[in-house]
Formats: sequence, structure tokens, C-alpha cells
Amino acid sequence: MSQDRRKTELLVGVTVITGLLILVLGIIWGKNYNLASNQYHVEFSFPNTGGLRKNDIVTVNGVRKGSVAKISLEKGRAIIEVALSRDVELYGDYRASIVPIEMMGGKKIEIMPGTSGPQLLSEDLIEPLPGTSSGGMSEALVGITELAAQVIHLTKRVDTTLTLVHLMLDESTVRQPIVHSLADLQATTSALRELVVNNDLLVRRTFSNIDYTSGQLREIVEQRRSGLDSTLLTFGRTVQRLDTFAATLEDISRRLNNREGNLGRLIYDDEIATRLRSTLANVDSTTTELRANLGKFLSSSNFSLINVLSF
Repeated sequence: MSQDRRKTELLVGVTVITGLLILVLGIIWGKNYNLASNQYHVEFSFPNTGGLRKNDIVTVNGVRKGSVAKISLEKGRAIIEVALSRDVELYGDYRASIVPIEMMGGKKIEIMPGTSGPQLLSEDLIEPLPGTSSGGMSEALVGITELAAQVIHLTKRVDTTLTLVHLMLDESTVRQPIVHSLADLQATTSALRELVVNNDLLVRRTFSNIDYTSGQLREIVEQRRSGLDSTLLTFGRTVQRLDTFAATLEDISRRLNNREGNLGRLIYDDEIATRLRSTLANVDSTTTELRANLGKFLSSSNFSLINVLSF
């Protein structure tokens, strides 16, 4: 009896120990604890965690290669320390982002290690490596809500604009005058078309006469080309002479203005003008005296017109 009881107690103890062991292993597996030491730590900087938590998984090209070891906040950015497997090598063109695991579920860090550029070693890194956040369904719903609000606001503005346009397009002040103008334009176009159709022969004759006249004028020009060239040459020479004459007149005017030459001095010299007036006065006085005394002189002398003529 005592042996059966001992066996039962031993079996219960083994069962309890096994259950505890399974529970601990399950917790370690669920929380992504790794007891091995073949890992190294790398810090990434993100604008926000996006709902990421400690011990969330980290995948490299879709393969689980680590977990989130620590989350902190520095200078307004989320600093996430990641424990990565040592067989993961990061290069300069890497990409790290926070992405959702499921549509409505948790988050993980997805790393594309890159293939080119310098290799990034954890012991050489001074600053955290920059990463990007990829929004999940909640962020998408927030964006959709904001977009819907903007669409509603835009719809209200469009409705207000259409109302203003409707008020501007009043029936009596805008639409009816436009309709009348279009009707007048259509009538004018029809009348012009009818005029062209009815006078098609006259229009053709007119264009024919214009073409014939142009041909005749062209022939006249060709026949008179030598004469026209001579006329143009003569005209050019005349223009050149006129230009020379104008230059001469300009020189004369300049010399007169500068009181150069006899004519300039005669015009501008007051003394010469005074002498000229005095001389003319003397000549006039002498002529008057001669006219008055000529008869007396002729009557008192033997001089006669007949003697002059016979001589």
C-alpha cells in the first residue's frame, strides 16, 4: 500500500515538474527569450514605435532572426535595441521598418540587410541606425478618417462655388444675352455663307482678275527693270547731292552764326550796319540834290541833249 502511494506521489511529482518545465519553455518561446549567446545588439532609431513592444520578433528578409530587447525615448525619437543573430550582416544599403504582423494584430521589425556599401559592425556604431515606421490598420483608419474630413470640406467648398456660379449665371443678365449673341452669330454666319455661295462666280472672277493683274504687273516690272534701276540710281545720286547741299547750307549757317566772313560781319556788326545806312543816306541826299540842280546846270551851260546825241 505504501509502495503504491509512493509511486503515485512520484508520478504526480514528475507530472508537476514536467508541466512546470513545459510552462517555462512555453513562456520562453512565447516571449521570444533566447538563452543562447550567439547574438549581438544593434540600436535603431524610429519616429515612433507604432505599437511595437519588448520581445516582439525581428525578421530579416522574412526569416525570424532576433527580438526587441529594449525600447527607450531619446530626443523625441524611439530608440529600439534589437538582439540579432550573429549570422546577420548589415551593409550600408540596409532598410529597417516597423510593419504589422497581421491586419489587426501586433508589430515586428523587418530588416533588409542590404548587399552593398560598408559593413555595419555593432562595435563601430556610435549613433543608432535610422529606420522607418510602416503604419498598420489603425494608422490607415486614422488616415482614412482625416481624408474623409478633407473630402467633406472640399465638397462644401465645391458646393459653395457652384452656388456662386449659379448666381452669376442669372437668366436675365447672363444666359439670355449669351443665347441671343449666339443666335445672332449663327444668323450672321448663315448670311455670310449664303453671300459667298450666291457670289461664288463673282468671287472667282475677282481672284482671277487679281491674279491676271499681278501677272501683268510682274511682266511690266521685268520689262522696265533696266529703266527702274536707272531711275533708282539717279534718285540715289539726287539724294546724295541733296545731302551735300544740306551740309553746305549747314556750314553756311554755322559760319553766319559764328560771324565769319563778310556776310556774317555785315549782318551782325552794328558799326558796319551804321556805316552802310549813313552811306545810303548820303547817296540818297546826293541823288536828290542832283535831281534838283540838274536842270539849272543844263540851262546855264552850252551842254544840250542834242550835242550829246550828235557826239
